[in-house]
Amino acid sequence: MSTVFYNLFTVTGKRDAVRAVCADARRPIAGKLSKTIGTRQIDWSFEKLFESHPALSVICGVPPSDEWHYGVSAGTVSRWGRFSRARFRLEVKNYQIHEMLRPLSKFYPALCFVNAELCLDDGTVMSAFAHRGRGTMWNLPQRRTDAQWKRAAVAHKVSDMDDAYEDDDVRDDAEFAMLLEALAHWDERVRHDLVARIHREGASRTTARRGR
Repeated sequence: MSTVFYNLFTVTGKRDAVRAVCADARRPIAGKLSKTIGTRQIDWSFEKLFESHPALSVICGVPPSDEWHYGVSAGTVSRWGRFSRARFRLEVKNYQIHEMLRPLSKFYPALCFVNAELCLDDGTVMSAFAHRGRGTMWNLPQRRTDAQWKRAAVAHKVSDMDDAYEDDDVRDDAEFAMLLEALAHWDERVRHDLVARIHREGASRTTARRGR
């Protein structure tokens, strides 16, 4: 049985570090493959990242193929407080990408990864945080799911919720809002861990200078 997952995920840290992982994950596509999948570039390719870090295959198995049910797009790297953030959209079949982001974060310790995932089969939304190979998960409560559906229905002037659930525009707005809320759940954790890393680095430099 196939299950499709729609994801928003973010990578946050110092600008150079965010740009570096985005460059590592970007895969140029040429020739016949480019025509087959209809693009000249994969904005975030797990295939490419797994090639660069072979240990990931031992932990995660085979990554999702860029050729099959794998649609990804990226926004620009933008400022996020004192840090920078890149956000990606990804639709993939039979892969829950938080299972790959957590081990991947070991190779990019200056960054925090957050994923919000919508299961298109049952409409549930979960999110996961990863930093330095460690992480945790959280499920969007049903009351928040209901609230986002109702807000989207009101915005589109659909009064009957049975009709709202069948309205594509309402569905798109509700699902996107749920994913954004699930991402935002981790903002304070992301900020805390990144600031703590800066403090550790500063303390290490001070100790090194004193030891000279």
